[in-house]
Amino acid sequence: MHPLGPNPVETLDKLRAALITVGEPGQPIVLSSDKVNAYLDATASTGVDRSLRLIALANGLARELGWEQICNLYEQIISTQPQDEHLGTLSTWLTIGMQEFMPQINDIPHEKGVAIADKVAEILRRALAVSPSNPGLATIYGLLYYRYPLSNNDHRKHLEQAIEWFEKSILWSAEDYGEIDTTALIHLGHCNFELEEWREALKTYAAIYTLSPQGLPEAVDQQIQERIAKCQIELDRAV
Repeated sequence: MHPLGPNPVETLDKLRAALITVGEPGQPIVLSSDKVNAYLDATASTGVDRSLRLIALANGLARELGWEQICNLYEQIISTQPQDEHLGTLSTWLTIGMQEFMPQINDIPHEKGVAIADKVAEILRRALAVSPSNPGLATIYGLLYYRYPLSNNDHRKHLEQAIEWFEKSILWSAEDYGEIDTTALIHLGHCNFELEEWREALKTYAAIYTLSPQGLPEAVDQQIQERIAKCQIELDRAV
């Protein structure tokens, strides 16, 4: 049985429609207990588990609620869940953090960006405690450090930390699934490139094409080809 019942599309539409009980989409929302209760009352007839309804609330109004309220809501969700559901909830929380909030961190005050990134790192640690050696989580950890709020003082350190996690993802995915996470491999090449480790970057980029004979998205392929050319130029200069 689907977690949203026999008619998941219809149920999802009902959950989305009920978001109006919390606030107007597109407008900032202060999430009070009364608003949460009103939403839960409005969605009770769907028969969907309380935790899933709250996740739908967090996902549906992520931008309007903001990161701090999203985190408070997810903490409430986890506190009432059985432990075997924590990984799924933490993964959904991570998705919101990485897709909705991490892309904007370099356009907001540095301290706020760091707070978002550090909270995402905490969620990752909690998820890895539930699912150790998880290559998908390791890739997200690498992407977190790769996209960490820019600072001239620590950018190199974050790239080096990203490399550690991308290498773990590559190792764990090979061990568990017999294949390598292409996203991790691509970004490992990018990290080496940005650290001006030209030979390592070139070697990694070459491996991507060996492992992806079906080809890469055009924009990704173009970027990698430009970086391969740059690596070759720099290596030729060093001779």
